Amino acid sequence: MINGELVIEWKKEKSIKDVVVENICYD
Repeated sequence: MINGELVIEWKKEKSIKDVVVENICYD
């Protein structure tokens, strides 16, 4: 896997987690 792809995947994971955390916090 190319490093650039790895970073993109990691950012996707991170943003999904951030959204989930926000949803829990604001519930």
